[in-house]
Order: sequence, then C-alpha cells, then structure tokens
Amino acid sequence: MDEKKAESVIIIKMSNLIPLKNEVYKKTENKLSSLDFWNNIPKDIKELLFFTEEDVPQDIDSMRIGFELSFNPNSSEGYNFDELKLGTRNDPSTIYFPLPIEIVNNVEVIPEPIRYPKYYKLSSKQRYKYLHWLSNINTDVEIGYVHLFMVGLERQLLLGNFRKSFDMLLKLQNLSKSKQLYVLRFDIARTLFTACLINHDYFRYMDFTYEFDFWDDLQLLIKFFNKEPIYPEECIKILNKTDTKNTRYFSVSTNVYIDELTKLMIEKLGTPYILPQEFITPERLEKSNYVIGFHNSSFPSDLLTPHVELPSTRCLINKLKELHLICHERTKISIRNDKKQIR
Repeated sequence: MDEKKAESVIIIKMSNLIPLKNEVYKKTENKLSSLDFWNNIPKDIKELLFFTEEDVPQDIDSMRIGFELSFNPNSSEGYNFDELKLGTRNDPSTIYFPLPIEIVNNVEVIPEPIRYPKYYKLSSKQRYKYLHWLSNINTDVEIGYVHLFMVGLERQLLLGNFRKSFDMLLKLQNLSKSKQLYVLRFDIARTLFTACLINHDYFRYMDFTYEFDFWDDLQLLIKFFNKEPIYPEECIKILNKTDTKNTRYFSVSTNVYIDELTKLMIEKLGTPYILPQEFITPERLEKSNYVIGFHNSSFPSDLLTPHVELPSTRCLINKLKELHLICHERTKISIRNDKKQIR
C-alpha cells in the first residue's frame, strides 16, 4: 500500500487466521439442536452474526488480532484494509452450535449476564434467552445481551460489512433511546463515533448525540465534520463541561442569557451561531484523550482505547469563553433593567 495513502486509513493485520465454517450445527444424540433457534432469527440479523459448528478452542482467551490505527482528518475517502484477514472464532459474540441450549418457559427467572459477556461463557439458559432475543431485538432484554450483539457488529465494521453493521448499531441506538437505557446509548455512541473515524462520511448520521444532556469534544467534532453551526442553546451545554466561571445564568434566567448571546454572536460573528470549522482546523492536531474506541475484548488495547490525534477544539472553547464573559455581564445588566421597570 502506498505510504501517503496509508496515512488516511486504518491498517489491520492479522495473525492466527481462523477459518469459519458457515454451516449450522446438526442435531446429534444428547445435544439440543440450534437449528430451530437459528431459523427464527431474521435474515438481516443473521447475516451480521458469527457462528461455527466447531467446539470452543482451549486457547480462545489468548487469541488476539493486531491493529495499527492512523487518522487523517483531511481525508474523507473512507476506510481501507491491507490484506485483511480477521478470524472470527475468537470473537466474544461467536455462536458455537455444539454448546447446549436449555429452553426456559419463563425467561424472567434466568440470571442476568455480566455487562460484557462472551457467548461461550453464557449458561445454557442464557444462550437460549440470547438467541430468543435475536429473533426480535425490539423486545426488552438485559444490557449484557445487547452488548454481546454489539461487539460482533464492531468486528463486522472491520470486515468490510460497514454499512449494514453501522445501520444496525443505529437501530440499537434508537431502541436504547426509546427504552431510556442511557448507559447503553453512550456505549453505542462511542462505537459509532469510532466507526466514523474509519469512514468520515458517516458522521452525518450522528446527530442523535446532540440529544444527550451534556456535550463534550466528541460532539463538537461531529459538528465539525458535518459542517454544522453551534447555536446559543448548545453553547451552554458545551461551556457546562468546561471550567467556565459565572455560569448561574445557564440555569437561572436561561432565556435572557440565550437572547443576549444570540445578539452578541450577530454583533461579533455576523450570524446567530458559531461555525466550528472556523475554529477547529484539521491542521491543528493533538493527542486525544477522548473516550473513544470499541468494546470487543478480542481487540487489542490500542483499539479499545485508542489515543489518536484529532482536531483540537481548544480554540473554539476559548472563543466561547470569550463570548461568555461579555454575555454574562450583558445578561446581568438586562435582568437589572427588567427589575427596575417592574418597580
């Protein structure tokens, strides 16, 4: 691969290639067949699952894949993989058909799995509940089962099945929103953001993050990549995550503050909003400590919590603080004048 081109892509190299047999485990004596469960799973879900008829390998916990992660914010050509060879038998989500499954009439009595389980470590009853949920992911289920499906989607992103995996993650995100599963929403948002670093074009699907109660640098970068303006209401959320002083008007007399900030932006910037691309530049990169990365335990640590260079938001934050200092004083004066008029 050309060195210049390699700077703008994620390069993945794999050792210990593990072949996967795409055959459903057949029913044998003293073993419950998974075929019936498998046939109940919708096609769009099934094609995103990893499965094998082989037994669980003894050295499964020591199997890892190697990644090299690089990022160029000037590039939007998407992701590419050099000699991509990813084994899937060691994936936490891989469904091993030889493992027994116990049908339970009342799934509510099945113990809840850990937050990030592995399929082969689930009990036979838990495996039944997981496969049963996969037949209709719109139903309620514990967060561990959703995570198990999610980490498999993370690997699918890297296997080249990007669009379908990304769309499925968005679907899980919407389901978690409707069920108010905030922890799950943040976990999926982290995965989706990391996926967008692989393929910048997908940042346009990340607008749901604006609905979170607070903002951080990741959401600012989404605005940056999408070339979207930041409005006064959003500025309050951004400044609340910084060391900004004199923030009482953010929660008290909020409307007055927003009105004053809107007028100030028009006065100083010429628009009732601020454009992040004017203050966040691709040329200004710095090491990121953002909480990004995937959750798949078979990935190496540098992909679970990568420290990649991303455009710095420092200049934008400083500009917002500068506007805030002026706006705070104007808000104070406006409130004082309103009180005088009332008297």
